[in-house]
Amino acid sequence: MSEVRSNRFLPSTSDNGHWTSDTPMRPLAEAACELPWLAPCAGSLVTLTRQQSCSSPWESLRGDPGLVLLLLRQPAQRGRSLGLSFYSSLLREPGVLELAAQCVAQPEPGFVDWLQPTLLPIYRASLACARLAETIASQTDACDAQHAWVGGLLAPLGWLAAAAVERDQVVRVFQSPATPSESAKLQQRLWGLDASAIARRLASRWQLPGWLSAVVGHLGLPVDAVRAVARMRIFLWLSSSR
Repeated sequence: MSEVRSNRFLPSTSDNGHWTSDTPMRPLAEAACELPWLAPCAGSLVTLTRQQSCSSPWESLRGDPGLVLLLLRQPAQRGRSLGLSFYSSLLREPGVLELAAQCVAQPEPGFVDWLQPTLLPIYRASLACARLAETIASQTDACDAQHAWVGGLLAPLGWLAAAAVERDQVVRVFQSPATPSESAKLQQRLWGLDASAIARRLASRWQLPGWLSAVVGHLGLPVDAVRAVARMRIFLWLSSSR
């Protein structure tokens, strides 16, 4: 990421390096909320086009937040019951590749390498939420395990989107010793909105399912992870039992 691009989102600093009250020219949150997508990694897109040569494509793709979001933005998923997993069938929807082609042509596609050392802790937190949610669902039968995995993986959506826009600012806040409430205030001051608010706006813009919107819009990493998983379990159970 170039120096010029980074400075577009940074507030002014004084000579001693402290943040000032000057308003950024374009807050990070505004750019994050306008992302056309959270881009899948190149390997996921390749697998998506070669599904016939892969024995279990969903298992190999479900750890990619961008790819999972592509599936959940398909109109085909909106009328389906939450009682059973439908992700494998969504992989075969032609609209997935069509949406990917549209988004990749946008000026800021939001590509990010989650394996970068500075971003890996955020991605690991996302995977940890997914594994925990899937384990709880499997042991309690409160909801479908794959839905639980997806809800956990995308719980930190606001963080993921912010990182796609400005890695350094996100890492700075993520690594700060602030408490959850202090971290939210720090995000609002430096980014323009906190991670949960960014997630809520993206969920609305991308027309994500209601059950997922309830999860991604109410998570503060990492303390609220268990609370978010519990909320997701209740919401999914109520939805699937209707």
